[in-house]
Amino acid sequence: MILLRWGLLFLVLANTLLFFWFSMQTGQGDRTQNEDAELQRLRLLNEFNAGELRLKQEALLPSAAGGEVADTCYEVSGYSDEPAATGLQQWLHARQITAYIESERVVLPEQYRLTLPVVISTSERLRLLDQLRRHGLEGQLADMSEMRQTLAVYQNQRRANQAQSLLSLLEVSSEVNPVSPFETRSRVLFDAAIDEILFNKIKEIVANSPSELKITKKTCTGVESLKRTE
Repeated sequence: MILLRWGLLFLVLANTLLFFWFSMQTGQGDRTQNEDAELQRLRLLNEFNAGELRLKQEALLPSAAGGEVADTCYEVSGYSDEPAATGLQQWLHARQITAYIESERVVLPEQYRLTLPVVISTSERLRLLDQLRRHGLEGQLADMSEMRQTLAVYQNQRRANQAQSLLSLLEVSSEVNPVSPFETRSRVLFDAAIDEILFNKIKEIVANSPSELKITKKTCTGVESLKRTE
């Protein structure tokens, strides 16, 4: 009777172990099937169509751009060349204000300069200009920086050649030179959050510049808030 009880107990224990072993094997098989299914759903980049990738990329653009918004800044415009604008930029840098230079190439109207090979006196210049004016060939006055040897600027080559011929009759040698059809114009942008003392100094620089500069307050996009650190 005792042997029979021990035999039944042994059978129950064996069945329990067999049940646990079978359960473990079944769970492992299910995990393997799930992993196989996930692998089948994975696709390489070259398996996506262009539309899917573009939508994902557009969704990331706002965060990638860092939420860039428009800000207020000052603009000093009217520079006819970038080196002149660089002077103000460096002056601002020395005062811990970071400034940006934006340049653009513009097409100029057709122009021709009537120039002299040598510098002449003011009285001689006035005499020649009076002769040109009497014959309707005065043209436009040259810029102050060019007046030492440039008598006038003309909008077409025919009038410039006529003025040159008149000077030849007066025994004055001259040349007709075309003006470059392009000009680089630059502007300086910097943050508007500056104190009144510094702003007044900048206005003084603009007012005393030989060029026709102007300073305006505007809305700029992409210009950082670059304030003084001192």
